[in-house]
Amino acid sequence: MDDAELQKIAADNENLILSAENPGEALRAILRSADVVYGVYPVDGGCAKLLIKGQRLLDGRHVPRKLTAVPCRSAEEARALQGSLGDGCARSS
Repeated sequence: MDDAELQKIAADNENLILSAENPGEALRAILRSADVVYGVYPVDGGCAKLLIKGQRLLDGRHVPRKLTAVPCRSAEEARALQGSLGDGCARSS
């Protein structure tokens, strides 16, 4: 999937999040529903992406079932999502 496709998915998800009664829950639902999630954010007139969730599935041995992207305002926001809701979050067993 190329960057243009990720940008479109992130824009579509932004519309879903902003139109939701509870935007925070809508974002969490999007993150839960996908195997791989990228945060897409603006940089130098273009966009960049950061993998928020699914690193273990991108090892060449697994085929992710669902990939999505969410809009972020910056790399810092994408890293915060990674840490709080993605691969970097502390999960209790």
